[in-house]
Amino acid sequence: MANYGGCKFKIFAARPAAGGGLPKLGGDDDPTGHTFVSLTSENGSEEFYGFYPKGAIVGWDNVDPKDRIEGPKDFFKPVQGTLNDDRNHLYTDLAEYDITPEQAQDMKRFVQKWQESEPKYTLATHNCSTFAMKVARAGGISPPTQLSIFDSPASIGPAIARRNSWAQLIQQFDSAVKRIYELFRPGDPEDAVERCPINTDKTD
Repeated sequence: MANYGGCKFKIFAARPAAGGGLPKLGGDDDPTGHTFVSLTSENGSEEFYGFYPKGAIVGWDNVDPKDRIEGPKDFFKPVQGTLNDDRNHLYTDLAEYDITPEQAQDMKRFVQKWQESEPKYTLATHNCSTFAMKVARAGGISPPTQLSIFDSPASIGPAIARRNSWAQLIQQFDSAVKRIYELFRPGDPEDAVERCPINTDKTD
């Protein structure tokens, strides 16, 4: 049995506003949404990571013009990216995993290398969802995805919801099987009566 030691990995998705998502913290509707992750260590500390174009964090006027995203024409434009602490970011969907301390370390090493590499961000192919999926796979986790041209909050959010629905159904089925076993398992006949009592009251 795996020794999780309290370690956890979470994937958060904030679906785009047009698809029923939440407003971003600034108050305006967010047309793109966001995906981010968190890692909980054995000591209980939880660290949050979200991948952004650097201009979205420090201000677009504070980055080189070549690193600015100014509209749909920049959908495939690579700009300087950076990680951000997203512990206060809103979200619509959450996938949670128990992981071993070794998996947590593998993920942390990946995050550190990602930031040290000064990664480029593109809206289409190297975005916040790309980062979240790669962190998951670095720890040996198959993240929730669905058929889509690009990974995005619009596809990750529904995939997480579908995963959670299946997990709930499996849990309910497992509980039902255990209950049936307890009712009919071999044992003392008197115990069986206690597990499955029969009404012996007589009525006229």
